Amino acid sequence: MKLLRFFIVLSLVFLFPSCSGQDESSVSHEENTDVSATATDTQEKASPQMTSMPLLSRSDYHYTVLRNDELISDDTNPSLPGFVDIVSFKKIITDTEITLFIEMRELPETFRINQTDAHSDILEYSWRVNFDADYDDTISYDISLVHQKFRDRQKPENNVEITDPAFQTVGIQHQVNTGQNIAEGSIEIEGNTIIMKFDTDIYPDLKIINENTPVFIFIEYNSDNVYLYDLIPRQ
Repeated sequence: MKLLRFFIVLSLVFLFPSCSGQDESSVSHEENTDVSATATDTQEKASPQMTSMPLLSRSDYHYTVLRNDELISDDTNPSLPGFVDIVSFKKIITDTEITLFIEMRELPETFRINQTDAHSDILEYSWRVNFDADYDDTISYDISLVHQKFRDRQKPENNVEITDPAFQTVGIQHQVNTGQNIAEGSIEIEGNTIIMKFDTDIYPDLKIINENTPVFIFIEYNSDNVYLYDLIPRQ
């Protein structure tokens, strides 16, 4: 009788070999749901299947002059992640402050930073406004006001909000092929709009920028798998 029971149990094991593995898989999936959910919004919009865009040359950048609160709009591009796709831009420049409004098609709740598949020290995310501070119609000596994140190879891969201190909101003075930080700013998010503010009394080097300074807006996303961007105005 015991021998008969042994053969019955053994038969069931061979008939249903995947049952225990299926349960473990289900448990594993449930355990990982909360962790992966924080990255989903970013990863689906910047999947490795996307094709990298060609690098731009200096002649690809074009400026426009905008009055305070004047809106420049851009057609949406569904092939880009929402956080790369510019919808509109406007600025307000006073004697004491520069305020920039970059409306994106969509901003996810979190962004994956310090990506393990990215090159060392690569610029992962950048929302940049370039001012032609010397009015020479080239980017050589521009001032960039930017919210950005470089990969930090000393830090683990993580998912953070766009307002996290891991990101920088800075002013950069370009010197042909180099640049130096000359200001720090602040960032706010309203819906899908990134609002950057810079106090020009604290950082007087920015006072060279005024309402009539030509400007362009440049958004970048970079990982080992893909390089994407959006630029306005375009020729």
